[in-house]
Amino acid sequence: MNYIDLTHSIKDNLISYSKEETPHVYPLSTIDHSGFEVNKLIITTHTSTHVDAPKHIFDDGNTIDKVSLESCFGKAFIMDFSKYKNTVISLEIFCKYYQYEVDYILFYTGAEIYWNTNEYLNNYKYPSLELCNHLSNLPIKGIGMDTISVDGNESELFENHRVLLKNNKIIIENLKNLSLLKGKLCAIYIFPLKVHSGDGAPARVIAKI
Repeated sequence: MNYIDLTHSIKDNLISYSKEETPHVYPLSTIDHSGFEVNKLIITTHTSTHVDAPKHIFDDGNTIDKVSLESCFGKAFIMDFSKYKNTVISLEIFCKYYQYEVDYILFYTGAEIYWNTNEYLNNYKYPSLELCNHLSNLPIKGIGMDTISVDGNESELFENHRVLLKNNKIIIENLKNLSLLKGKLCAIYIFPLKVHSGDGAPARVIAKI
């Protein structure tokens, strides 16, 4: 039985959606000085690999601590969109390769090679609004991306977030190691931090094949 970690580590000055969201990690105590080590983390609910809850977009949306445990695991299919040059992933292309009834659909775009660089924040691939409308009507629990966002970097209305979260589909962003699973089925386990009334949370995401 093989387990694959789909999670980026949290570290100091990690690349973020905006400058204000940059995480910081610094020591409060060290073994040499205090006999034990404790570090302080300054992070947001969307640092590194994380889960978006409906509260991220909607005032009355479900919060991350209220997301059901049943939503945090299931069968996943990893779809390979890395070879397509278009930034927008169309419904037509999706339907060409979607063939399984699963709980989660994970989008492999190849963006991981740019992780923690400015290039990662721009010109990444994302599903079209038409595709997101289609996904919101499928009997799935959610989707995952190896990119910074399910919306394009120039989006101001976050339409894709809106249609998915309105239909209570969990969104996982900043996944890694999807190249090891492209075109495959696997079990997926998602462990977001239980942030009280949180709009999202950093998460450990594990695949089992």
